[in-house]
Amino acid sequence: TGDTFKICGPNSPWRVATQMGFLPPRGTENTVTNYQLFAGLKGDLGLSDWTWDAYISQGESRTLTEYVGYVSSANYYAIMSAPNYGKGSSITSSVSNKTFTCTSGLNPFASVSGQPQVSQDCINALVSNQADKQAMQQYESQLNLQGGLFELPAGQVRSAVGVSWRKNSYYFRPDSIRETESVFDGPMGQFGVANIDGTVSVKEVYGELLVPLLKDLPGVQNLELELGFRNSSYSTGQDVPTYKAQLSWQPIDWVRFRGGYNRAERTPNIPELYTLPTTSSQLTTGADPCSTTNGATLPNSNVATNPNRAALQALCGAQINLYGGNSASNFHLSPNNITLVPAVVTFRGDPGLKSEKGDTWTAGLVLQSPFDHALLQRTTMTIDWYSIRIKDAITVQSAQFVLNACFNQDGTNPTYALNDPGGYCSLIVRDAISGAVTSTSTKYANIGENSVKGIDVAVRWSAAMADLGLESVPGTLSLNLGTNFLLEQNQPVTVGGALQDYAGYVGASKIRANTVLGYNVNENRFSLTWLYRLGTRGLGGDNRPTTLFAGYPTGNQFNLSAGRKMDKLDVSVNVSNLLNTKPGRAGYA
Repeated sequence: TGDTFKICGPNSPWRVATQMGFLPPRGTENTVTNYQLFAGLKGDLGLSDWTWDAYISQGESRTLTEYVGYVSSANYYAIMSAPNYGKGSSITSSVSNKTFTCTSGLNPFASVSGQPQVSQDCINALVSNQADKQAMQQYESQLNLQGGLFELPAGQVRSAVGVSWRKNSYYFRPDSIRETESVFDGPMGQFGVANIDGTVSVKEVYGELLVPLLKDLPGVQNLELELGFRNSSYSTGQDVPTYKAQLSWQPIDWVRFRGGYNRAERTPNIPELYTLPTTSSQLTTGADPCSTTNGATLPNSNVATNPNRAALQALCGAQINLYGGNSASNFHLSPNNITLVPAVVTFRGDPGLKSEKGDTWTAGLVLQSPFDHALLQRTTMTIDWYSIRIKDAITVQSAQFVLNACFNQDGTNPTYALNDPGGYCSLIVRDAISGAVTSTSTKYANIGENSVKGIDVAVRWSAAMADLGLESVPGTLSLNLGTNFLLEQNQPVTVGGALQDYAGYVGASKIRANTVLGYNVNENRFSLTWLYRLGTRGLGGDNRPTTLFAGYPTGNQFNLSAGRKMDKLDVSVNVSNLLNTKPGRAGYA
């Protein structure tokens, strides 16, 4: 029936939940080692002004991630199962000569100020430190040619062409105790992690044209068209074309308008392609449509207002029977009043992924100071509007996405078939007794979409100290200001779901500014950077923007930098977060 079977007496089962405050803090330590080798040649082709350059490079990045403060579940169970909760125990493995001792034991009822008094040898036996290893290798070669093609009335048509080859290899090796195959022991608070090992190579060819259209005409000092095309052929079988078209119009000396269109694509990386099934605590388990308690969030679930309730319940029952339910599970006994909570989520890569496609439109202007005054003549300003839309974005399917697809929450399984068209029902495993989901299998998929619109404004100014009235002070003072005004940031509320504008909420600040005050004298340079970020609002429990919770507060951070160039040596010193400002906290429901 699912009711608790109660037993009284000294041998009845019991459970205690507590935090082990006597252990060292849990955390990770990362050690990163990088190197890059580069060699290149360049020269003239001997054809007009055409030049060439070629290079090869090879680099590697290795990361060692050490986990500290985690507990071995097997050792913890061995101590707690021993007489007197392991007090005075010496436990030896039956298959090796490994031994640990625990003088104090782990008696949860013998504590001071709420914490057991635990000896150091017990702590040593409990703590299970692990280390993950990962490495990325890249090999690359490229040949570039550039020069003039022919003359037009407005000037020379110039071109750049090139070919390249690149290979990326990546591997990830979790600690043996963290591997998915380590079923008898594992660190508490972590799930099984799989190996990743893969290689992707690409051959590319590109070409660019700069075409002068008009020049030295009334209202047109210069009008240029820039065109570009690149084709990338990947070892995964994808041929990816990208292209751009940019127009630049300068009507007078100090004003230039610019804008254009750009198609970019991002191909799936190695983890997205080749990750083996891995369990993650970062993926939410979702709301089960078979439960009768999710009517508010899933109106087409197991609620009386759903006209297809009988068909949905039949699918729920068939899925439970698939795993041995035999029409006798808790769900079968009470399908109209059942609470089911999904369990863990596993995800994997997909070698059949397509590339993400991004379309960018831009329009802006460049202003150069028309004034000859010493304090104004070195002032420039740019204003650019942009609109970016990404389709087929690669993201991990959520458990909710799989559940919704199987149980027709989004119209993908209208017949409520166990063998649904998308195969999503086969990704759900249920408990034969309770009927609850025990695991949901997801994968990386091209189901994401997002878009963003905004305006970038940049101002650059500099002047000699003498022009500021400080004739005795050498050097130049400069001020650079870059500001982004976020107009829209549309992204799905849930994976594969409807888009919602998040501009001004949580991490999507509507105003970000980067101001740099610099001073250069001879070979020395000094700069003070001010990073500003307007505060945001928070998100509700449904992951939608709300005014009920605060997001991140307005943030200010200052960085200091100093450097000196000495012949071929450049030395710099940087101090990040000069005032040691702590990051703000964001609010959620």
